[in-house]
Amino acid sequence: MDLFDGLVPLLYDLSQFSPKHSVCSILSVIHEKQTDFQKCCDRQSSGRSVFPDLDTIFFLKLVSVLCPTSDFSHFLVTPTLIFMGQLLTHCKVNDGRDVLNGLFICNLFLQCVSLSKRFVPEAVNFLIGCFLSALNHNNKVSSARPFVHPFKPTGPSADLLLVQESSKEHKWSRLTLQHLRYNQTITDEIRVSTLHICINLLHRFAELYTNLPSFPIIFNPVLHYHTLLPLEKFPTETKKSVNDLVDFLNERVSNFKITPLIQERKTHREFEQFEPRIEETFDGKRHRKLNPVTAEKQRFLHKYKREMKGAIREIRRDNYFLSSQQIAEQRERDAERKRKLKKIYHDLATQEGFCKKIEMKKRRMKK
Repeated sequence: MDLFDGLVPLLYDLSQFSPKHSVCSILSVIHEKQTDFQKCCDRQSSGRSVFPDLDTIFFLKLVSVLCPTSDFSHFLVTPTLIFMGQLLTHCKVNDGRDVLNGLFICNLFLQCVSLSKRFVPEAVNFLIGCFLSALNHNNKVSSARPFVHPFKPTGPSADLLLVQESSKEHKWSRLTLQHLRYNQTITDEIRVSTLHICINLLHRFAELYTNLPSFPIIFNPVLHYHTLLPLEKFPTETKKSVNDLVDFLNERVSNFKITPLIQERKTHREFEQFEPRIEETFDGKRHRKLNPVTAEKQRFLHKYKREMKGAIREIRRDNYFLSSQQIAEQRERDAERKRKLKKIYHDLATQEGFCKKIEMKKRRMKK
């Protein structure tokens, strides 16, 4: 733990220096851990696995330290919270180490949602399961008590937190990482400490979710079965924590009012009356009612189209006039060329006639 405390400031400085790369690196590790955990669950017929090792728990804690956990959605924190909820619902609870791992994750959840007050049903469900595993089975009423997953209703793991002997002389103590790392024989002292932590977490979650409409339903198992706890075997501090939790829940539930859902009364709906639309100037066209801005825009658009049509019509007239003028000039030039050509042919024919007359005179004179 000292090594982890020494590394956290350095990792925090690195994450502030390069937040994008640090978040992507941690996210890849979380994704790898989640993939391995999912593969383990798929290999089991029950679809459940065991709690991961301490290195995975450290990475979950590291995310809550390096990143803001009160955001509605975060690139790293949101997948991590989903993975933590998956651990609480898909991990088997067979011994004290599993309970402590689950409580550690519940504590991480509490730190992450303390500001946003987001409801975490996985954490509350696990804490209530721990609470129910400490009930006394010898009582006939307790035989009908419910259980919650992933806890088992029968077997040696059903009474993990049930205190066997009186522990009034013992005091609850803070649990260390050694309890999370190794499978140790769970004693009454560890049971009392674990139950004390569970009660405190339940109290803090209850204070967090006081304003939820489903508050009485969520914590109803605690109020209903708290009398089955063997309080006479608990030390004074643990007994006081249980009484404080029960008093707090009773006070909130007594002042809590749940308004049942009532179908809205159907009111009589009057028939819609149609008013005639009278136009001052009727031109046979349908005119829509427009706001002044749209009407002004439509007016300018209509004027623009009208001017554009007039301009196109004038351009067509000019083109027609220019083309007719060009054709007339071309015809005049063709007629002038034909006239000159005929004159040239005429002059050539006249000269040819003169030449033939001269040649005929010369022939006569020779004869």
